[in-house]
Amino acid sequence: MTVSAILRCGKNLPSNFASRRLIHSSVVRGDMMDWFRKNKKDSIKPVEDTKDIMRKIEEDGGAAVSAASQSESTKGKVMKLNADNFIGEEIGYVDNRARKEAIANVRFNTWLTSHKVKDELEINEILISAYNESVSDVSNAPVSEISDAVLKKDFDDLAFKFKFTKLLQSKTGYLIPDYLLTTMKTPLEFKDYFTQEILSGKQQRFKESEPNAIHLTNDTFKSKNIRVLEDVPGRFQKKTKNKVLSELYLLNSQLTNEKIKINTD
Repeated sequence: MTVSAILRCGKNLPSNFASRRLIHSSVVRGDMMDWFRKNKKDSIKPVEDTKDIMRKIEEDGGAAVSAASQSESTKGKVMKLNADNFIGEEIGYVDNRARKEAIANVRFNTWLTSHKVKDELEINEILISAYNESVSDVSNAPVSEISDAVLKKDFDDLAFKFKFTKLLQSKTGYLIPDYLLTTMKTPLEFKDYFTQEILSGKQQRFKESEPNAIHLTNDTFKSKNIRVLEDVPGRFQKKTKNKVLSELYLLNSQLTNEKIKINTD
């Protein structure tokens, strides 16, 4: 190195050099999130002795252990150790259990007998019994035979009809629709209903799980311009469909072969 170069290196620095900040030595500038991290005070949960915790739980039932032993996120969430609010059971579960217990004690349609009427002789006995038990409050005389003319007469008292139909449903084990309870006028009409709708097995054809659970016949309609077609089960419909499709496939194959033969000739 020459003397002139040494002199140039030893040259005095500018007067304002001290006020300048070099890039590599500048102060770190933090953002807003750094401020939150710096000012966040992490609460440290003190460790308590197990014997002290057990003693506090036994004294206050677990309502509050200690303010120092709870973090900010767990305060107010300590449940009492009782039968209705036990630790580990949610409030919704306790409510559902209480509701099920209440419903279990309610009697739904227990006035209906579990024994269902099975034949016409039994329905005759039940109808006579229901009529005689209901007739005690009115001037009508009791009956002993199903062929008695009194059973063909219209109900002349609404309270008598209500009691009779209630006993009839209770003894037979079947509910009668409200519409029929209103429109039927004589006791024998109820016998005809049980004979035609229940004892005949007609109601067993209905399936509530199927949306089109309706059984109709030509005898259902008296008008001559109504014709009821018989219901075709699904397996027969599928079988017929496959048969038609196979015939169409064969016809299509024959037509294709004929066209090929004509073109080759």
